[in-house]
Amino acid sequence: AAINGAITALHAELPRLRLLMVTFGSARAFIDNATCNPAGNCHKLPASRFHVRDFAAGEIVDTFTEAITLLRQTAPGLRVIYTVSPIRHKAYGFHADRISKASLLIAADELCRRDTASLYFPAYEIMNDELRDYRFYAADMIHPSEVAADHICNRFLHSQCDDTTISLAEECIRLTRRIGHRPINAYTPEAEAFRRATTEEAARLCREHPELSEALHRYDKATKH
Repeated sequence: AAINGAITALHAELPRLRLLMVTFGSARAFIDNATCNPAGNCHKLPASRFHVRDFAAGEIVDTFTEAITLLRQTAPGLRVIYTVSPIRHKAYGFHADRISKASLLIAADELCRRDTASLYFPAYEIMNDELRDYRFYAADMIHPSEVAADHICNRFLHSQCDDTTISLAEECIRLTRRIGHRPINAYTPEAEAFRRATTEEAARLCREHPELSEALHRYDKATKH
């Protein structure tokens, strides 16, 4: 019921869709032997029910070309930003992961060539070419560190947003960090003052930017737990 409700809500919002961001993570898919269709989620079903293969770049291009065409029937003027995740799938083996990423990079490039309303943001290249040092990785040596994530986010903001939007984004990032702060002792006057100041900052942003109200409402619910 929850999944069906989310799908219904999504469909209701589609006419308002202006920008879609697609992050390709892996070209590898689990194929249901009975239907020959890729599984969105294997739901812990027996492994014998599936076989694994990598999608070729051309298959990815055809699939997303069809999907974007269908979306634009409901949301004309839709813009798409494609990017490739820099996170490596270690379980596949590093060589297999590179082959997978290569298919995704080729597919993203071809999708942008075919569609002038699409563009590519080089998160993969920033991580692997600009930040090619393990000090920019987390302890697992797979995921980007917080410094790397902030750098990629900053590059994205400055490539896609004007100065006003960048300033607002920086305010939201500061508020998000305040929300995520957990004091050692939550019952001190300092901790209470910090919570009050955070709530006031959220209220100010909501007044000045009503479009943030839904996200701020989620914050309000989270702080009640």
